Amino acid sequence: MHKDDLIAIHMTLFYAKQLLEAAGFNFQAYDELHVLPTHIHRSKALHRKAIELLCMEILKGFWRNRIPVELRDILKMNDRILHQKLKFNF
Repeated sequence: MHKDDLIAIHMTLFYAKQLLEAAGFNFQAYDELHVLPTHIHRSKALHRKAIELLCMEILKGFWRNRIPVELRDILKMNDRILHQKLKFNF
């Protein structure tokens, strides 16, 4: 995927983030990355990481609001994998 495509996805998820924050969702992990969609000079890898974090935080927010047990288990497993990736990539 091209960098401009990733930035477009990042911008869409960022807009969703703003809407969901008003509903009480927490995006601490994404905020700690300090990469916004407008930071076009940042690397493609960082925009991809930002997209992953936004997706995970959105899913976790829905999980806290009574997502079925099967999906909750998948999210827990993916969360562990994501944190391992973040440890080794930075």
